[in-house]
Amino acid sequence: LMDYRRHIGFLTSELKLEDYFTPNYLFDYFSKLYGVGEEQAAQRKKELFEKFGIDKFAEVKVADMSTGMKQKISLVISIVHNPDIIIFDEPTTGLHFHDIRKLLEAFDALILRGHSIVIIEHNMDVIKCADYVIDLGPEGGNKGGNLVAAGTPEEVARCAESYTGQFLQEKLHMK
Repeated sequence: LMDYRRHIGFLTSELKLEDYFTPNYLFDYFSKLYGVGEEQAAQRKKELFEKFGIDKFAEVKVADMSTGMKQKISLVISIVHNPDIIIFDEPTTGLHFHDIRKLLEAFDALILRGHSIVIIEHNMDVIKCADYVIDLGPEGGNKGGNLVAAGTPEEVARCAESYTGQFLQEKLHMK
């Protein structure tokens, strides 16, 4: 089972970090859990901590951090092992606009390196950047939803039944 887990990274919107841990501790713990070698873990930690601005907070306890910083730590932990498939549930929660931009750049870099990313998101600025969008309707998460629209952001925006598409039209300047 662990072999499969090495290929998948997952960030849930419900991830809770223990208040007394630091980013350094959490990164090291999850690196070891996923069997990442020490040298590779050190290199990834340096790269990811700098990219997401965690480096200055590496020894600060989670309890003393903002919601956005906790989210960035959670994001980094979910990709500590450089998985092939990454699933993010609401990755922009608590992030400032400039951090969302950095996150989208990081997604682009991961995709260019051959990773597949699935994102569950409500932020239209993120959705409009997707290669493919699936709209399960406004009740999709709670009541199972139905497939309302699927395709590129532009295709979903042209679907009259899609609630997401209505908002995408504005973001894509199609109105």
